[in-house]
This record gives sequence, structure tokens and C-alpha cells, in this order.
Amino acid sequence: MDRKNLFPIGEVSKLFHISVSSLRHYEHIGLLTPEYISSDSGYRYYGTEQFEVLNTIRYLRALDMPLAEIEDFLKNKDISRIEEKLLQQKHAVLKKQQELQRIEQKINHRLNWLRDAQSVPLDTVSLIELPSCRIAWVDVPLKVDGSLDMEVPIRKLDQSDAEAVVFLGKVGLGISAEHLQQSKVNRYDSIFLILDQEDIYGRMDVNLLRKRVGMVFQKPNPFPKSIYENVAYGLRVNGISDENYIEETVLKTLQQAALWNEVKDKLKKSAFELSGGQQQRLCIARALAISPSILLMDEPASALDPISTGKIEDLIHELKKEYTIVIVTHNMQQAARVSDKTGYFYLGELIEFGDTRKIFTNPEKESTQNYITGRFG
Repeated sequence: MDRKNLFPIGEVSKLFHISVSSLRHYEHIGLLTPEYISSDSGYRYYGTEQFEVLNTIRYLRALDMPLAEIEDFLKNKDISRIEEKLLQQKHAVLKKQQELQRIEQKINHRLNWLRDAQSVPLDTVSLIELPSCRIAWVDVPLKVDGSLDMEVPIRKLDQSDAEAVVFLGKVGLGISAEHLQQSKVNRYDSIFLILDQEDIYGRMDVNLLRKRVGMVFQKPNPFPKSIYENVAYGLRVNGISDENYIEETVLKTLQQAALWNEVKDKLKKSAFELSGGQQQRLCIARALAISPSILLMDEPASALDPISTGKIEDLIHELKKEYTIVIVTHNMQQAARVSDKTGYFYLGELIEFGDTRKIFTNPEKESTQNYITGRFG
């Protein structure tokens, strides 16, 4: 056989940056067969026709398509499979962009802290009032003897919260009021961390914040558009114009909102033709379309009948597996049914927060107990 237009396996390996062992594996599973195998040496040779197949394999592998699916594609040439993978990749890229923007915010925040630290004079005691912030602390005595070791207490802080907050904030040491009054300032009583958080009122990009938070209001508020365009609206506003991606997202979020089977044949009809419960689930799908980090719900079922309320609560149970959901409600029975943690507010002040079961059965604050038992409110 004329091997003038054929390429040995070693050369193909270099041309395509694929190991010889991978090429042999592709041959073994029937994915890529050499054009010629020398009967004398057993050496493999490939032609330009195999180059086209190899290019396709590399491209699909870059999209994380399993080899079995690539083999199926090469046999059936189903373009929709590639389109589906590309849409998944695009969605992953958008999520990564949002994450990188959040990281940039944190880096800027840290740079500001470092600049502030450089301007603080040493050997000076100053009284500074900090704005409201979240902290985590451990009560642990630490002596000021030149060998102050904070690593062990910090590790305890890191393990104290199963919900895993990444502690990247300022470290502080505490002296109790009792010891201050006794002028015992040669030891610390606790160590705390100011948790890293973003300033949503200052430097943060408001559009980025809106992308991360989905909102569902007390009364269903669909837009005067079709069912389809209600869900697609947030994507379009955020600059997404790929109709295939939009269509896929509309389908996915309507399924997440347990509404797809009820509206799949009337997506072009007005959202106002839906029932109240369906409209509320549509609003939930609209909020989910932008892939938020947090879903805020303000009395999401207060305007609905019991059957629709049950569907919304079932939906919340499903969605909380993927999203952080914050619900404002005066319905204590609903709070007990759907929430994992409960906070009791009174006159704008957080009175108590904890596991829902404990809040409803054994609250620490008397005012919480009074509200739950119906003595007021």
C-alpha cells in the first residue's frame, strides 16, 4: 500500500497533542480505526479522513462528552447533541463569570482592609465604632506572653459552623468587661472573626446583585406578556440573545416550578390567563431563570387558596435542595412546615434565630414564646 499520504501514529500524536496510548484506546473501542496497519511491524498509519474524525473527537471531549456518546454521535450525526452540550457550556461560563465577579469584589474589599491597616498607628489604643457586621467567635483564654498562638482557636472557629462560612475577614481578640474593670489586660478571653461580606450599598455592582437575588412577591405579578416571555424577560434584560439557550432555560425553570405540564401547549398565551396559583409559580420560574444565589419570597402563598398554597410549599421543599430560600411570612404553621431555620422579628429587630423545631417548641426568648402561643400578635 502507498503510504505517501499516510501519517504514522507517532506523528499524529504530535500533530493533535494526543498520546499514543489514547489513539490506541480509541482504536480498541472502535472509535477511530487507522487507515492502515503494517503487517510486518504492527505500526498504525492514519489518513486525512481520520483527521476529520479526530478533530471531532477532540472537540466533543472538550465539551465533556463521554466517549460512548461521541461514538453514538459519529454514527448518527445528531447535531442537537452538540447544541445541547454547547448550551450547557455557555451556562457554565455565565455562572463562572458571576463567580469571578464576586471574587473580584472580595479582592477589592481585602485591598481596602490592607490599606486601612497600614494607616493605623502602632502602640495606640483607639475607640472605633464599627458598622453592623457578622462575626464568629470562640471563648478561649489567650495569654499575652509573646507566644500568642491563634491558629488553634481559628481552626475551632472554622469547624464550629457546619454550614461552612469561609473565614477571610479581620481577626480580633476580646477582653471581657469584667477583666477590663479589674484592669486585667494581660490576657484575652475570646477570639473572633469579622466575616468577609460585600458592601451591597457601596462599591457593589447593583446589576450583579440583582442577578444573584430572585424575588417573589406576596401577590402574583406576571408581566403583560406571554407565558414564555415572562420567563425569558430576565435573560434578555441581562444581555442574553441566544434563542436556543433562552428556550432551554424557559423549559428548565418551568419544570422546576412544577408548571411545565400545565402550560407547555399555551406558552404564547397571555400570563394573565393563568390561575392565581399558576401565576405565582410562573413568577417563581421567572426568578429562577437568572440562576440566582438566593430566592427571596414575601408571603408567597398568602393570596392563594389552600390547594395552590400546598403546591407552592411542595415546590419550596424541592427548590431548597438547590437554592438558598428566605421567606417572610406571618403564617406560623407555614413557617413550621417549610423552613429549616426560623428568625422572629419584632418592630424591625431580630429577637431570636435558630433551628425551626427549637424555635417552635423551646424558644429562649419570652417574647418569642408569647408570639408563638398567641398571647399577642
